[in-house]
Amino acid sequence: MSTAIAIDLATETTETDQCVLLAGIGWEGYRRMLRMRGERSRPRMIYLDGDLLLMSPGHSHERDKERFGLLISVLAEELDLPFLMAGSTTYRGRKEDAGVEPDQSYYFQNLRHVLNKKRIHLSTDPPPDLSIEVSTAIPRRPPSRSRAASACPRCGFAMKRG
Repeated sequence: MSTAIAIDLATETTETDQCVLLAGIGWEGYRRMLRMRGERSRPRMIYLDGDLLLMSPGHSHERDKERFGLLISVLAEELDLPFLMAGSTTYRGRKEDAGVEPDQSYYFQNLRHVLNKKRIHLSTDPPPDLSIEVSTAIPRRPPSRSRAASACPRCGFAMKRG
């Protein structure tokens, strides 16, 4: 016998990001969390200097992410800039003691180095030229600090309060 459960989507959907900070987890803890999550894209993870921020993006986060992505794509097309969208791939570097998963990332200047590659290895391949992270919740440690220490050279953050 099956049971149907009615879910009110209005109460199940959150407008802002939901964040949890795991302080002092260390590099091995971060790697363990990545393995536990597997190929799923949630929760999003930002790791820096031993601390791990877990984030579940809300509706406005996803909406704003798409808007920024469209803006970058349209600008690049209108300016005749060849580019490659690299999405929200996880970029991590033990040497930098950092890992970040941008909402959107793009190759412009380094496009020729990665154009026909199936996998990007930051030990030999360049990171994206531009990454975008939208945050509708303000964590204790701003994500821009995470980007600054990561292997990703340029990252734009859109912070939205209230």
